[in-house]
Amino acid sequence: MWLTRRHSILKRSFPVRSFSLLNLSYYDGSERQREYTLAYLERMMKTMENMQEERFFDYERRKAKYDPKTGKIELLRFTLKPEKKIIKNFDDMQREKAELSKELKLSAKDVESASEDELAKRYEQLYERTEEGYLINRADFYAESIDKMRIDCGLIVQRPPIFLYQHKFDRDWLVFKNKITNEYDFDLKKYYKEIKEDASLMDSMFANNPYISLNNIDNLPSHEQKMPDGTVKRYCASSKHWKKVDPAVTDNKSLHYCAQQKIYLLLRNKYTGKWEFPSTAVFGTESFMEARKEFFATLSDNKWFVSHKNSMPIVSTLRPFTEHEKKDEKNVYLHGVRTYYFNAYHLRGLTDMCLEDTDWDDFVWASKADMNKYLCSRRFGIFNDILEHR
Repeated sequence: MWLTRRHSILKRSFPVRSFSLLNLSYYDGSERQREYTLAYLERMMKTMENMQEERFFDYERRKAKYDPKTGKIELLRFTLKPEKKIIKNFDDMQREKAELSKELKLSAKDVESASEDELAKRYEQLYERTEEGYLINRADFYAESIDKMRIDCGLIVQRPPIFLYQHKFDRDWLVFKNKITNEYDFDLKKYYKEIKEDASLMDSMFANNPYISLNNIDNLPSHEQKMPDGTVKRYCASSKHWKKVDPAVTDNKSLHYCAQQKIYLLLRNKYTGKWEFPSTAVFGTESFMEARKEFFATLSDNKWFVSHKNSMPIVSTLRPFTEHEKKDEKNVYLHGVRTYYFNAYHLRGLTDMCLEDTDWDDFVWASKADMNKYLCSRRFGIFNDILEHR
């Protein structure tokens, strides 16, 4: 009874494939099998006890001492290292830095009076003490690059064109191409009847358009206005279906602004007064995808959503810290900002921004042709090549 019970406990708590070789349902009661079974169970129980106890797993290379005269190699005794102090925030870092500077005599007066050899020894001790004695919690510090630049994550939020718009040059080219095709290749008018029959087999040219379905909540009216004659006009301000969009919208805060072209979201920095693509600092334990999603959820207050499709950035920029960013204690040891920008596509919802407690105070939707009105010459030169008209 006790043997079967221990077997069931082990099977639940230590599920390894090799344990299935021990099947107690075929236990015949022989002395040899009984001894084997008990030895196997005892070995498994000891393994479980070792795993449950607190152990030090410092798998480091053993150090040895070599005597060139005798040729003997002596293995040095392994000693456990003391537990590292955890630096939780910037205040802890400043406090430990001040204590180490005082202990190792690295203040400004001591550095001036010391020789180069003494300073080299002190800084070597400082490096060893820092590496072996402290463990920094990266979740409370900004992520940094190898050249000591703060890593930021930027979003290029965009809305695709709603109407198919062609310039006069494009229309003239299609007419000329059709003329050349009919003259030197074959006349499409002879086969117009067959082409029309094949085209009628398709239900709709917008069959694969996700915005045509009435199940899409963006196609439901979001605004209504009562007219003087008593009628009520309704408008779908968040729809991207061409039947429900007014092509004459001139409000650059509306999602329907410049419906013939692709438009991008710009924010105005309240400290510098400049327009820019939204970006945020990345912390040490965050991935780019986590930073992008959390940052946009803060900006939109989860009232509208975007699709993050690209896993790789499309452009990166370098810039110095602004006067406001220099006041942040976490930026003291950093030299500037390296920002990686990712594409984000409007998915659902009315674009209401939540800019309270952020670095921005206004937003606009702008096409590529409008970028020179908002971006400075340096930023315009960087982003002009990656942005698209349609």
